[in-house]
Amino acid sequence: MSVPVRALLVDGRMSSAGLLSEELARGGFDPILRRVETRADFEGALAGETWDIVLADLTAPGLTAFEALELLKQRDLDVPFVVVAEALVEEAAVRAMRGGAQNCIAYQNLARLGPILERELREAAIRRERRIAQQALSESELRLRSLAESSPDAILIADASGTLLFVNRAAGELFGHPAASLIGRPIVTLLPDDPLRPGGRAGDVPIPWVGRHAEGEPLALELVRGELFRDGKRLTTVYARRLEEVERPDVLSLRLSEEVFRRAAMMAADLVHECDRTGGRIQWYGDIDRVLGSAPGEFPRTVEGWEKAIHPEDRGRVTSAALRHFQTGEPFFEEYRVQTRDGRVVHWHHAGTLLPPAGGRPARSIGTITDISGRRQIEEALQVSERRYRALFERNLAGVYRTTIEGRILDCNESFARIFGYTSREEVLRQAAWDFYVNPEDRQAAVAKLVEPSLSRDITLAWRDGRRLAPAAAEFLELARETFGGQSR
Repeated sequence: MSVPVRALLVDGRMSSAGLLSEELARGGFDPILRRVETRADFEGALAGETWDIVLADLTAPGLTAFEALELLKQRDLDVPFVVVAEALVEEAAVRAMRGGAQNCIAYQNLARLGPILERELREAAIRRERRIAQQALSESELRLRSLAESSPDAILIADASGTLLFVNRAAGELFGHPAASLIGRPIVTLLPDDPLRPGGRAGDVPIPWVGRHAEGEPLALELVRGELFRDGKRLTTVYARRLEEVERPDVLSLRLSEEVFRRAAMMAADLVHECDRTGGRIQWYGDIDRVLGSAPGEFPRTVEGWEKAIHPEDRGRVTSAALRHFQTGEPFFEEYRVQTRDGRVVHWHHAGTLLPPAGGRPARSIGTITDISGRRQIEEALQVSERRYRALFERNLAGVYRTTIEGRILDCNESFARIFGYTSREEVLRQAAWDFYVNPEDRQAAVAKLVEPSLSRDITLAWRDGRRLAPAAAEFLELARETFGGQSR
């Protein structure tokens, strides 16, 4: 199945558009190509439509390739820019690459356009996913910091060594220190009987504790300790309040309150739920009807209704995990698909924690649901792209290999092994890249040239028994750089 691709061509000749369209089609793409000649047309195309790649001819009579590249950079658009030319002049190619172009191709080497676009689309998808994830993380951190600062309870976050990393305003007021002055200090400054030490008494259940005020006076506190992970590191969160302010310590939790939790969860997720499995009821916080394509109030607020919405292929796994959640108290973490009333399939990340029976109320599960459909679509697109890349790699009649800069061979296709007289790729992987060069200094020069634009070089390579092969094709460096990029050459 061909992959749709939208290409913007800066060139005044119709013949160029035809050549590029044909080459993209041969490379497995279904191209939609628009040709522009002037600055106004180019700016209008960038402003009004979304593009996967910009192709610019060095000899375009109107808007030049360098002017187009500068306009693209000014708009800060993450769109690959590739220069094409009848004859690739070294000076112009160097200028284009230094200006931000991803590649330069001569028309006689257009067969390389497909692999180049394949790689650029894959890398652009990865960059886009990273930006989305970073933006979501920044927004989530901002919301949670705002919530923590507005909390009436003291909140402390410390690393494994007990060093304070975060202290909210309420904690500063409770312990009599400016909050900012506590960052970087040990938690035992405030809680002498270290709640983080192995075997420490603080845990998920609120317990009495003694803290220390800045003036040296003891503080009668109630503490709850929790854990979170940040950048792969385990951090400890401590919630504290004065003991005399706790009205019913046998019922109330120090995790702010259920209402505060719901508000916090709604700021970080799409839906929040409270499930009473004994009564078969689920209370939803958030617009569950809109999310599942139902009329207001139409979606049933029952466990049965939720289970029926789960995709049939995922239903057994998810309902079994939910039953274990209630039976054992283990956390509920599942990713699954749900079906909406209008036929769409939505991917959910569902996390829940069990609240034990309290105050005459049965055990309940409270948790969050986040729509991860966009992330899953990106993951699936990356998988398709990776399969296409592997197919191009394995089926290529030319010998292709990847090595580290130091010369350790990471991978090669069967054609490479056959060309150099080896019976299998496994034999090649046991060799060093230097072994394939008659003159070892040729490899060092080749690696150095990989960071430059596509230029022709003749390299003499050695067959397995020492016989010399004909000079390698002039596109050797171009293919190596464009196919693999990065540190692995």
